[in-house]
Amino acid sequence: MAFWRSVTAANFLFLIVLTLTSHSCRTGSKQTASAPSDSSATNVVAEFFSHADRQYETAGQKAEIIRALGDMLNKSAQQLRLQRYADYQGGKDAWSLTDLIERYFVPSQPVPDWTESSFYRDVSKPEAQDAIRRQLASIEKESPAH
Repeated sequence: MAFWRSVTAANFLFLIVLTLTSHSCRTGSKQTASAPSDSSATNVVAEFFSHADRQYETAGQKAEIIRALGDMLNKSAQQLRLQRYADYQGGKDAWSLTDLIERYFVPSQPVPDWTESSFYRDVSKPEAQDAIRRQLASIEKESPAH
């Protein structure tokens, strides 16, 4: 009984934690971290446009890129899936939006989950819209001859 009178509250809590910890180790209990939720996952569109260089040669190609960036800011994902763009030679309705992006933008680092479905999932989210606005502002400042 003399032992319990000398135990302070802090010591008592320490003993409880020590006992529970050692019990957990003996029984093989594990604590696992949960997988990140979709809301904390990387936005592939924002990641792509934040680390991509544009590559075009003509004023017509530049205009088509500007049109596509504007569409991404103003149209729904469903509308964007149906949208078509001119190819390198100006052939009308030749490319989908993702085709155009993959041909005129080169990422400086890999984007792990870059697929058509992940693109349309993320394109309307705020972080993607911010990255698209930055690309649009940058290309609009460039001289016509590039």
